[in-house]
Amino acid sequence: MSDDDLKAISHYLKSLPGDQSRDGTPWTYASATPVPAQTGGSTARPGAATYAAKCGFCHGTDGLGRSPWIPPLAGSAASLIEHADSQVNVTLNGSARVVTAGVPDSYRMPSFRQQLSDREIADVLTYVRSAWGNNGRPVTPQDVDALRKHTDPASSSPIILQMR
Repeated sequence: MSDDDLKAISHYLKSLPGDQSRDGTPWTYASATPVPAQTGGSTARPGAATYAAKCGFCHGTDGLGRSPWIPPLAGSAASLIEHADSQVNVTLNGSARVVTAGVPDSYRMPSFRQQLSDREIADVLTYVRSAWGNNGRPVTPQDVDALRKHTDPASSSPIILQMR
């Protein structure tokens, strides 16, 4: 399919009404989420200080990202679904360079595998998944540990995660 075909299909799909009984309440941005930059670095919510130190510069203290280069975390599908595997994986392992029309992007998600503990990753992702109107389930250190073991690039048999 051509790009024009794909754009037309996506435009059509976005125009369809949702089914609230099936899909639940639509996500809406909640700007009142206190973030460390606004609260003097408060760590009242576990993960908030880590977010401010490691994530906020790129993804924004408001979670809205820096379009078109850095994706938002507020309202992202990965922040709303039950399973946090994708977010845990990208936090542990970073993201690969994206090449569009032969031009590589300038921004990549760094790996925090060596910098953050399982608890710190669980806390920061739980913060992200509950901030700005997001309602994803909390992430546990056990969730992080399981993916840390299975996605270790130094392992002789790492698993490859597929998008859900």
